[in-house]
This record gives sequence, structure tokens and C-alpha cells, in this order.
Amino acid sequence: GWMKEEFENLKAPRYRERGRVTDEYIRAFRELWTHDAPSFQGEYCNFSDIIFLPKPVQKPTIPIWIGGHSRQALRRAGQLGDGWHPIGGVPTIPLEPEDVKRDLETLRGFAQAAGRNPDAIHVAFKGSLYDREKQTVPGKRRRFVGAVDEIIGDIREYRDAGVDTLIFDVRRPSASETVERMEWLAQEVIGKI
Repeated sequence: GWMKEEFENLKAPRYRERGRVTDEYIRAFRELWTHDAPSFQGEYCNFSDIIFLPKPVQKPTIPIWIGGHSRQALRRAGQLGDGWHPIGGVPTIPLEPEDVKRDLETLRGFAQAAGRNPDAIHVAFKGSLYDREKQTVPGKRRRFVGAVDEIIGDIREYRDAGVDTLIFDVRRPSASETVERMEWLAQEVIGKI
């Protein structure tokens, strides 16, 4: 939802309305997925007197994860999401554990205001494993690189901040290097947590 040209090429609703469109579409999908006689009247989507089959296998509905860490993404995740996946683990946009914790408090407030249980919203964070040769950003060690104990410490800090799922990017230039990295992560890091 960040590239204006995509909206124009697809003839989607106007780019500046993308947040409201997303909120409405989520509500419309939930109506379709959970009701035998779905009906929805909105600004961007309307339907009634329809049959929608097959229904999702997941009950009560397909989980919807909201990405991003803007205030609007936090609001959407709190009000409508089953999970929150902030942008993180990116050198240009580092999201430290204290940032995640602060953002989760904001998300929790939106969930409570919407009458939802904030504890039911899952949190996934992408903790990329960077090249060992590129371990620091100016004046600071990157998260999830360095010694095994440092990486384990990072994992624990994010868990303590409220992250319940970490996603590691272990891609390397070759398949054998990727497998080697996966095995190292499983044995040396995950096996010790």
C-alpha cells in the first residue's frame, strides 16, 4: 500500500484513501467469511443477497495480519487485526525492543477502545541475520548479529517487549550457504534458548 503508481495502474480507489479502503475491505471479508447470508454496505464495497462459498477452514475466520509501524498501522492492527507485523530488522529503519514495546502499548489502547482483547493479537518481527562482515551500523552493533550470546540476548529482549514470533532471513548467495546458515541458527542459537 505504499506505491501510488500501483493504485493508479490497477484503477484501485484513490491512493490517499487506501487506509479507509483497507479497513472497509477487512470488515467486508470478515462478513463474507463468517455469515451464511453476508451483507455489507460501505463506501467502497457493497453486497447483499449473495452466497459466498466455500467458507474458510480457519475458525472463526482467516487471520489477518497488519504490517507496518505507523500510527495508522497500529490503529488498524488494534481495531481489526489478528496479528501485527511491524517493519523491523532493517538497518535504515531499526525498530528496537523499546520501540516495539511503546508501539504495542499504543496498539493495545486501540484494541481496548474497540472492545477487543489486545492479548489475542499476535506480534511477529523480522529479525534478519546479516552478514557477519557487516555487523555494525555507525557506533552500534546491529541486532541479531555477532556472538551467539548477543543474538540470544536480542531474541530475549524482543520477546520481553511483546514479540511472540521472530522471522529470520537466512538467505545467502548460494543454496548451500543458506542451508549452512539455517543449520547454524537452529543449532547454535535456537537450540540454546
